[in-house]
Formats: sequence, structure tokens, C-alpha cells
Amino acid sequence: MAFLAVALVTGCSSAGEPDVVIVPETAPPVQDEGESRKRAEEFRESMSGAPGMRDLAGEVTGVYGDWEGDGHRAFIVTGLKGAEATKRNGERIAEAFAAWDESDEGRSKVAVYDGEGDLLSDRDF
Repeated sequence: MAFLAVALVTGCSSAGEPDVVIVPETAPPVQDEGESRKRAEEFRESMSGAPGMRDLAGEVTGVYGDWEGDGHRAFIVTGLKGAEATKRNGERIAEAFAAWDESDEGRSKVAVYDGEGDLLSDRDF
């Protein structure tokens, strides 16, 4: 019984929130395609004005998740393939997202996926 109590306590903060935000290795299914496209367009617009980001902005095809709620996760799907599907390009997109939509608590995580749905990069924001 003591083991169970320890296992339950170590996975949560005192507020009942998860200590670690898990990021899947492949892009999870989109729940609302229209909302994902709308958020992607807003994000692309913010990125296109940043130096060196115009080409990457055009690759963002979807932005979804629950970073403003209890999920603390944002997912960005791109059309990046081949030589363009690099960890560094994923990091650049994640950095731009973190600057665009800062988390109130700084505990959220953004994950960027390539055109095949595989994880390129993730970071806290």
C-alpha cells in the first residue's frame, strides 16, 4: 500500500498538475482540422516577419493541442521532408512558437513534426 501512495505522489506537483509533459514521437491525430489550419495561418503570419523564417513559415501546415488548458502541449505539423526535415529547423520553429504564444506558467511544451509525422524537436515554453 505504501508503494502505491509513493507512485501516485511522485508523478504530480502539489497542485495536482503533471511534473513532466510527455511529447509523442509521432504527431497525434488532429481533433479539429479547421481550428488547426486557422492557428497555423496565424502562426505563419507571425513567423514570416522574422528574419530567416519566411521559408520555414510556409512549411507549417497545422498547429493544435491544449497548451492553453490542462494538456500543456502544442503540436506543430510541417511539410518538411528530406534535407529540410532537420532537428535545427524543428528547433527554429519551436523557438518561434515559444515567442509567439508564451505559456502563462512556463510549463508547456511545443513539439514540431516533419511531413511524415515524426518528431523533429520539442521545447518548453
